[in-house]
Amino acid sequence: MCVSKGGIREGAGRKPRTHVKASNRTVRFTDDEWDIVKFKAVSANKTVSDYIRAMVLVEEEKNS
Repeated sequence: MCVSKGGIREGAGRKPRTHVKASNRTVRFTDDEWDIVKFKAVSANKTVSDYIRAMVLVEEEKNS
């Protein structure tokens, strides 16, 4: 490795991870169900993933 004039510059290189990586999961929907989920997610101004996650976690809190 050849270091140019002035040495290694500050801030160079890969940044450390600051968030926890989520794992992919599979959920099956019929086409009609998926259309409903997408419509509700857009209506709530959320991504489909965020919408599903919110609905599942809110329902879990209600049942706890």
